[in-house]
Amino acid sequence: MAAGRFAGAVVFQAASFSIPSFVANSAERLATRRLRTLSCTSNNGRVRAAVYCVMRAAANWLGAVLATLSGFTSFVAHAGGPPINAYVIPLKLSPVRFTATMACFFFVVNICKWIPYAWLGLLDMRNMTTSLVLLAIAPIGVWIGVRWARRISQVVFYRFLYAGMLLTGLKLVWDGLLA
Repeated sequence: MAAGRFAGAVVFQAASFSIPSFVANSAERLATRRLRTLSCTSNNGRVRAAVYCVMRAAANWLGAVLATLSGFTSFVAHAGGPPINAYVIPLKLSPVRFTATMACFFFVVNICKWIPYAWLGLLDMRNMTTSLVLLAIAPIGVWIGVRWARRISQVVFYRFLYAGMLLTGLKLVWDGLLA
């Protein structure tokens, strides 16, 4: 089991620096908006450039760390949502863009988990049969999710998101206490 965790950590460390490109670009846009706000109060171009560079570097660094942590926790405990949400939620993306970002991110994370899961012997016919059965109804879930994301207001969307994060956190604490 320890070898699998180590392999998962290595795979996700290597993959995470290419995964959060959309997230990093969103953070750059956010930093640019904040820079515009700052530029209204400062006439010194060097200060503005320095603030922009620091914010951009911090956003890229934080995104890489949280994406790596998300991939690792997804592998170990199927709990990769909280770390990446801690980075993406403050970006205040629209519901459609947020959902698309998470879908793409976890698609890559889940693809990366196949090799370590195979090494650990976790891919068997029972799991594959369950996956094939669920694959048949996946388009219905995607259709419902897309309709919901397009129609929900951003305020209500983020309230649901925060409630989900709270419930996820409580569940993980509960599981940790019982272990």
